[in-house]
Amino acid sequence: MALRCSISRPVQNVQSRARGAGIPRESSDTSLCLSIIRGFGSDTALESWQDDDVHKLEAHMTDIAVQIILTAEIGYRESALRRYEWRVQRKAELEEEERKRKLESERAEKERQRRIEQARIDRLLRDAAAFQQAGAIRKFVETIRLAQAIDTTLSSDELEQWSQWAFAQADRIDPSIGRRFLKAMEDEEAMKK
Repeated sequence: MALRCSISRPVQNVQSRARGAGIPRESSDTSLCLSIIRGFGSDTALESWQDDDVHKLEAHMTDIAVQIILTAEIGYRESALRRYEWRVQRKAELEEEERKRKLESERAEKERQRRIEQARIDRLLRDAAAFQQAGAIRKFVETIRLAQAIDTTLSSDELEQWSQWAFAQADRIDPSIGRRFLKAMEDEEAMKK
């Protein structure tokens, strides 16, 4: 809301004598206009008063004061309503952003849990394969020892040296020795904390 006041004068000049000096001057006949406009820079008048032949602008002062207060109150309430609507909209936007963030966080956590579980399964399959390989190595060594008991072309020292090396390799890859199959799960639990 803004106020605009304008003064208009008659187009023709009326001459009169000012205190007998004989100096011509403009007439004191002026027309005042007061308008309540929508806002600064606006040409839309919400209410307007002006001097006329019957009433001077000053006669409308009560109406003008009431209309100024009423217009200011309406403007204030409209502004308060716009601010309230903006806050409601902004709150809804923030809540939606928070909801999306939570969903993304939950999705990321589920994906992380899925990767951990898949890593456990992969580790279990690797351990099972290593266990089978270790068993196959031990079985192979025992088969060679039995075959050498019948065919003695290989010296017992060479056979023993090779057997110890082969058993050491089987022990190295066997996850059941030293509870290595549990160590992977213990390491994963430590990483979660």
